[in-house]
Amino acid sequence: MNVGSGELLIVALSASDQDTHKEVMNYLVDSGLRSTLVTTEETCLTKIQDLSPDLIIYFLWNSTSLLDSSEFIQTIKTSAPDVAIIAIAQFSDTKLVQPALVKGADDYLISPIADYALLDHIVAKNLRLSKERSTRMIEGQKLAGLNQQLEESLRVLERDQRAGFEVQLAMLPKSPYKVGDVTFTHKIIPSVILSGDFIDYFKFADDRLLFYIADVSGHGASSAFVTVLLKNLSQRLSREYERLGLNCTAAILEWFNQELLSSELAQHVTMFMGIVDVDRGVLEYSNAAHFPGTIFSSKEKTEFLEIGGLPLGLYENPSYETNVLELPSQFTLVMFSDGIFDVMQQQTLKAKEDFLLGLVEDGTCTVGSLSDHLGLGVVKDAPDDIALFTIARAA
Repeated sequence: MNVGSGELLIVALSASDQDTHKEVMNYLVDSGLRSTLVTTEETCLTKIQDLSPDLIIYFLWNSTSLLDSSEFIQTIKTSAPDVAIIAIAQFSDTKLVQPALVKGADDYLISPIADYALLDHIVAKNLRLSKERSTRMIEGQKLAGLNQQLEESLRVLERDQRAGFEVQLAMLPKSPYKVGDVTFTHKIIPSVILSGDFIDYFKFADDRLLFYIADVSGHGASSAFVTVLLKNLSQRLSREYERLGLNCTAAILEWFNQELLSSELAQHVTMFMGIVDVDRGVLEYSNAAHFPGTIFSSKEKTEFLEIGGLPLGLYENPSYETNVLELPSQFTLVMFSDGIFDVMQQQTLKAKEDFLLGLVEDGTCTVGSLSDHLGLGVVKDAPDDIALFTIARAA
């Protein structure tokens, strides 16, 4: 017989038909297979642990209960799930085979064995089966270990990113923030834990109020790092505005662009920037490719402000326009990042823009009411970051 090497365990828990036990065992030993005979359940379980057999041959025996002789197979399977079991029943007891297979036997033979070539075939086949199971089990254990390591790494990454998002939240200005009768309010919903959308506003020494909404390309940590740089630029601008000599929003955008270029980032940024001059009653604004357009609403009209311009951080010498809008005693500015379009139900871009314009025109002008109307409270796994930003002046 040429079935390769292996450690066989022969289980004969009944004294009946000992000649067949010995005959099979002697044949296997003569064929070069290491075979061990056990005759008690306790010894069987001990040998399974000690020998780690490659194959188990289990002799069934007749008893008053047909299931008695196969009950122990289930225990063996629990102890050695990857080891194949061949059940052998006497010709007169073939009715024992089915219960044995149900309990976990992989194959069977009927004794007396008339042709030992069949035994060769069955043993060789089930030795391969045991080896394949063992290999799969080892690979499964390795995979389980790798999955556990991956899950732990993901937990650490998620924990770190949540800590990073707390830092991002701390960088955002207070919301709501009120200066005189002008109120700033915002909300950011990240697509993953960290966000590439950013909002900032602050008061210059001359009491003018600068604000912007920015959308960094990409998602996650790489985009979030750029928002840290934007915050740093905001702080520098607040401290050094007079020294920098930036006399309009277009000049400020050009300065932002140069600073981003010098950082050699892989991301670019779209931005809508404005300065509210309450004393003069004007809004000065510029757009660096930010979309959708900012909505301006007053008692007289509700409209999108001018869009256009080039993104920040891509081109050496882009030019931006400074627009000036007279402000009435009561107005609202509503801004979004383009992630809002991904969660809206309307089918076309124009329909989505019209819907947003209609919401504001009908008086839905606060972050809370806009969030409710757009269903942002129940949004999960948004494909893109979503930012809402409103500036309102009550009469």
